[in-house]
Amino acid sequence: MTTKKWLGVIGGIIVLIAAILVAFLAGTIKEKSWINSVTAVQVAPMQLAEAMSSDDFWGTYNGNRLVMTAPIAAIQNGNNDTVLKFAATSSPSVLSDVLCNLGSASTSVKVGDTVTVTALGEGADREPSSGVLLNDCVLMAN
Repeated sequence: MTTKKWLGVIGGIIVLIAAILVAFLAGTIKEKSWINSVTAVQVAPMQLAEAMSSDDFWGTYNGNRLVMTAPIAAIQNGNNDTVLKFAATSSPSVLSDVLCNLGSASTSVKVGDTVTVTALGEGADREPSSGVLLNDCVLMAN
């Protein structure tokens, strides 16, 4: 191969690396701007259950940090996870509960305590037997 061809190959590689770098940086900037645009929304268990029952949960709460203050109806421990259960029943057509998975975080709260938890809306799952499961919940200091 001649020197001219080698320079062309090296130039092509440099252009390819530059394009990859620009794409990476553009993705990182977009990701950070999305994080900065997350809005905190105060919600009640009933609101979340109604939105999930009507298939409007992600349309309403996607991209939002949910902040919920409510009394604990039950505490479930298993698989190294602590799950707080908040009752939301007021209608037979609405899913009955909101579950908040704290993961392996230790907690001293007990049934009946009113607590504030927070979680990202898009991380929620529909639980057919119980209602809404908020994953990666954080128990705020009370």
